[in-house]
Amino acid sequence: MENMNRYKTYFVIFLFSVTLVRLIFIGFLDLSPDEAYYWDWSRNLNLSYYDHPPMVAYLIYLFTLLGHNSEFFTRVSCVVLILLMTIIAYRLGKDIFGDERVGLLSAFLVNIVPGHAIGAVIITPDTPQGFFWVLALYFVYKAISTNKRYWWYLIGVALGFGLLSKYTMFLFVPSILLFLLLSKDNRKWLMRKEPYLALIIGLVVFSPVIIWNFKHDWI
Repeated sequence: MENMNRYKTYFVIFLFSVTLVRLIFIGFLDLSPDEAYYWDWSRNLNLSYYDHPPMVAYLIYLFTLLGHNSEFFTRVSCVVLILLMTIIAYRLGKDIFGDERVGLLSAFLVNIVPGHAIGAVIITPDTPQGFFWVLALYFVYKAISTNKRYWWYLIGVALGFGLLSKYTMFLFVPSILLFLLLSKDNRKWLMRKEPYLALIIGLVVFSPVIIWNFKHDWI
C-alpha cells in the first residue's frame, strides 16, 4: 500500500510539473504558420475545412473566447488535452495490469512520444485526435472488462470526436476489429450489435464533415 501511494505521489508531481512548464512556455513562443492558419479558421467557424476537420478551430475558438486572442489562449487547449490524456493513460495502464508503476510508466511514455511532446505546446489537429484515441481505447477496455454494453456507445462518441479532429482516427476502427478477431475471449462482441452501433454513432457525430464535403463537391 505504501508503494502504491508513493507511485501516485510521483504521478501527481510529474503531472503538475510538466503541465506548469508547458503553461509558462506556450505564452512566449510565436505562433507557427500552421497555428496561425488554424487560428484564422477559428475566426470563421464552419462544419469543416479544406484539409482538416474542424475540431482544432473549435478548440481555439472556445479558449480564445474564454480568454483573448493571444499565443497562450490559442494553445492552452493542447496543454489541457495532453494533461487529460496523461491521466487516462495512467488509469489505463494501472487498471489493465493492476500496478501503479505501470500506470506511471504509461504516463511518462505519453509525454515523451515526440508527437505528443510537441503537440502539448503547439496546437495541431494531432493533439485532439490523440486525446480522443486514448479516450476511446480506455472505453474499449472498460467495455470488455466490465461486459457492460453502454461503454460501446461512449466509444462511438469518442470515435466521432476523434474523426472531427483528424481523418486518421478512421484507423481506430480496423485496429479494434483486428483486436476482437484475434482475441478468443472478446470475439463474442463481433456477434453483438453494440460495436456496430458504436461505429454508427461515430459516423453520426462525424456527419457535419461529410455534409460539408458534399456541399463543396469533395465527395
